[in-house]
Amino acid sequence: MDRGWELVEQVCVWVQGIIIAGDSRSLQAAVLASDILTPLDRVLRQAGARVSMVRVALWCLVALAKPTPPTKELADFVSHASEQIRCSSDPEVLTHAAWLVAYLSNDVAGLTELSHERGVLEVLVTWIRESRPSLLMPALRTLSNLCRGDSVQTGMVLQAGGLPAIVGALRGGDVAPSQTQEALFALACVAGGTDAQIVALIDAGAYRAITSLLAASPDERVTKEAALVCANPWPLAHSLTLDTAQALIDAGAVTALANLITVTALPGIISISVDALTFAARKGQQIMMLGARRAAAAAAAEAAAYAGAEEAGRRHTPRPCPPPVSHVNPVVAALKAMGLVGTLESVMKEHRDDEIGQKLQGLVMLLGHL
Repeated sequence: MDRGWELVEQVCVWVQGIIIAGDSRSLQAAVLASDILTPLDRVLRQAGARVSMVRVALWCLVALAKPTPPTKELADFVSHASEQIRCSSDPEVLTHAAWLVAYLSNDVAGLTELSHERGVLEVLVTWIRESRPSLLMPALRTLSNLCRGDSVQTGMVLQAGGLPAIVGALRGGDVAPSQTQEALFALACVAGGTDAQIVALIDAGAYRAITSLLAASPDERVTKEAALVCANPWPLAHSLTLDTAQALIDAGAVTALANLITVTALPGIISISVDALTFAARKGQQIMMLGARRAAAAAAAEAAAYAGAEEAGRRHTPRPCPPPVSHVNPVVAALKAMGLVGTLESVMKEHRDDEIGQKLQGLVMLLGHL
């Protein structure tokens, strides 16, 4: 293309980007109706395209994609943005490409396209791990969108090493609330996933990080997202194994939820915590029963082995005593040791919300019964 016409085209794209930069749906529709995607596609496909033109093209696409949800016509540009993420070294190009993927992956069509790309998630994880200033937030947003998808898409984040990087984004002396909230949203989505994904969450140190985070008294939005990370594994419909449930207890998920129930806590935080602790207490009952069955099976195996040795005339030691069986619900025991029943009763006196009061009363009764 002639140098002069190339500059004209660049200015035209830039002007149309300015028109839609106000996040207006109607202006976005008008620009899309002008068939702007065709020249943008041509620019990004062109080998050896000027970096300045690629910057403007991506910037315009970001403005087109920013309204939520983005239009389906834009989903095909995930591949162009991914190519720039993999290959470009220009900071401005990378920033625009990262935000384009972040906005487009907020829609099912964009997520599907991103799922077909190879090598992109590993780059995004590196940006998060290294806390790249202009790239960390769009990278976090993209991983959050994937974690919000199906178990396969969440699994892609885990395979790329995303969990340790996301947990690491919670740490640091001067982390912006928006960064913390985005990271917690991703972790909360994983916490509502499969049993194996919850185990990966525990192994990544998510609950230790959240305990430290909550101790610093974060703002309400961060507190709510942190509560959801602790609460999402517990519903009885969830495929949570008892061993994983015990690991969650050991990791501090239960005590973190209990500590969120205070007289000054918002009703939404109390509701999330009480619902989750109700499910957790019932799961704790199953853990207790499993422990009793395992102890009984071990005692039976020991007795059978002793009987076989006695019959063969090889008994040299007294018959061992069966190990003591603990009939303790680990969740209920932990909550009672924290004095949660008294806290629940105090909160009930302060809250006039009937629904919250019923939930609090129900948990008090459950803890008294189990």
